Amino acid sequence: MMKDVRMNMVARCGGEGSPAGAAEYVSFMKAASASDMAAILAGASGVNMPGMDKMMKAMSTVDGMPYLTEMTLTIEGTGQIADMMKQLGAMKITTKVTSVKTDPVPDDQFQIPAATRQ
Repeated sequence: MMKDVRMNMVARCGGEGSPAGAAEYVSFMKAASASDMAAILAGASGVNMPGMDKMMKAMSTVDGMPYLTEMTLTIEGTGQIADMMKQLGAMKITTKVTSVKTDPVPDDQFQIPAATRQ
């Protein structure tokens, strides 16, 4: 049903080269793009987003930490699903970082809550 539907994403990032945490961010993005992180995210979320690997590779080339990211998503394709989604028009997502902390994250923050475990 979705085989002829394509989502195009155009993103712009504005950032700063050396704020607190920038080196760690760049290191993470480079490691994520060199790994199979896009496939891992797809498996964990159940949502396969073709092109996520390309986006991660592009993000790994940013020198510093992006503080403002604007993404515009448009739908292309044929069929009922594509036609329905096109009626929504372009979707714009803006992300603005307002603060960065470099404090260690406690291990318990990485635990899955008991109520959601299967």
